[in-house]
Amino acid sequence: MFANERHSKILTILGEKKKITVAELSHLLGVSEVTIRKDLEYLEQQESLTRTFGGALYKEQGKQGSSCFIPPESLNDYDRKQSIGSLAASLVNDEDFIFLGPGYTCLEVAKNLKTKNRLAITTMNVSAAIELTDTPEFNVMMVPGDFTRRNGTYYVTGSVLIDYFSNIYFDKIFLTMDGVSLSRGFSVLDDITARIFRKLLEQATEIIVCATSSKFGKSAMAPFGPLTIAHTIVTDGPVPVDYQKYFDDHGIRVLYQIG
Repeated sequence: MFANERHSKILTILGEKKKITVAELSHLLGVSEVTIRKDLEYLEQQESLTRTFGGALYKEQGKQGSSCFIPPESLNDYDRKQSIGSLAASLVNDEDFIFLGPGYTCLEVAKNLKTKNRLAITTMNVSAAIELTDTPEFNVMMVPGDFTRRNGTYYVTGSVLIDYFSNIYFDKIFLTMDGVSLSRGFSVLDDITARIFRKLLEQATEIIVCATSSKFGKSAMAPFGPLTIAHTIVTDGPVPVDYQKYFDDHGIRVLYQIG
């Protein structure tokens, strides 16, 4: 059963029962309790339910301005972002000093870093920082700025970050994209994020761009640089032929998991 099917069934079951345990869902859906916990974590981030100790509670639609409906494309992206996060994290070496950008994919990177040793991590991704709080060997630093939320994750933003990054240099920077276009380059949804990312490009040895295959050929509101700014692109499958040729011609490596 694919993740999107499980999520739909979990919400249907929860709508009927109003509350349920991880063990019950594991039995009903025929998957491990570990898998169910990951599903509940994702659905809570989408504001579709409320997790409890050992289970979940039904969440009424429309409360606090949110909705329990999850678009199918978001559910599909969940699996893609998990795959990207796992592969991107494998690029990190012990004792690296890295930066994690905002977004759910960078949260997935954070989840897969816990086997590393003595990392220094600066991030604007509040959700990623929380994920890493139980890893004592890591030095995790949150940037200053304005607290906000998008697509189920929390992050810090604001023009103050442009000056903040002026004196910090990273081994690797992980950024997510809203658009990847041969003509317009990389783009994001807002100008302040584009300005922050432009500054970050000056501050690292390696720029690693994480983008689902659905972003290729699309362009968001705020472009911030040509595709050549990336050293490595991590995605969820083969990229379009014209993009692969461009990346090959410019020495940009493209990574994705097979099978």
